[in-house]
Amino acid sequence: MKKVIIGSNNPVKLEATKEAFTVSFPDQLFEYKTYSADSGVSEQPFGIEETRAGAKNRWELRLL
Repeated sequence: MKKVIIGSNNPVKLEATKEAFTVSFPDQLFEYKTYSADSGVSEQPFGIEETRAGAKNRWELRLL
């Protein structure tokens, strides 16, 4: 079983991720893991640059 790691404990984001993977890969099973990751941007990012910066920061945190 493949793991999907979500850099948020937000239940809405978890459910959206589950739905996206279920629709995209209907014949596969996944294990979902959430964790709190500080994005380094505002809680509600504004614009593509801030959104990208937050995603990049979370991606880099998983490498630590």
